[in-house]
Amino acid sequence: MQETHTKENEISRAINEGERKLEGAASEAQKRLQEGRQKLEQMVKDADKQLRENPWPVVAGVAVACLFLGFFAGNYRK
Repeated sequence: MQETHTKENEISRAINEGERKLEGAASEAQKRLQEGRQKLEQMVKDADKQLRENPWPVVAGVAVACLFLGFFAGNYRK
């Protein structure tokens, strides 16, 4: 009978410890997710600011990419 209570106590402690570890991991994951979200928002703001200040390199890059895409698509059909 004593052995049964001991095993139950061990199982209960293991479950409680697992719950604490899981809660800690979830908290850490949530904190990292929030930090990642903030970094992403800052990167988007910086990119938007840079694009509004000098849009021509982006326009030229898109034009060149479309030119190459059209060239390769045109050669693919032949």
